[in-house]
Amino acid sequence: MIAIAGAFAAIVAVTICFAIWDRRSMIKPLEYRMKDSDRQIEENSHKIQKIILSFKELGSRDERIATVLRSISQL
Repeated sequence: MIAIAGAFAAIVAVTICFAIWDRRSMIKPLEYRMKDSDRQIEENSHKIQKIILSFKELGSRDERIATVLRSISQL
């Protein structure tokens, strides 16, 4: 009886350890992809800000562009 209980406990322990290892090994690549994605989002955000500033500069010279920028509350 003790041997059966010991074997069952060992099987449960191995299963739990395998589940923990599997989750960790799956999360690592996801973390790397998320960090890369965050970097790309930050780069794109800077590009968008430059484009908005460029259009604001153009809006100060061209009334048609200024009208469009006012309609979307950017000028």
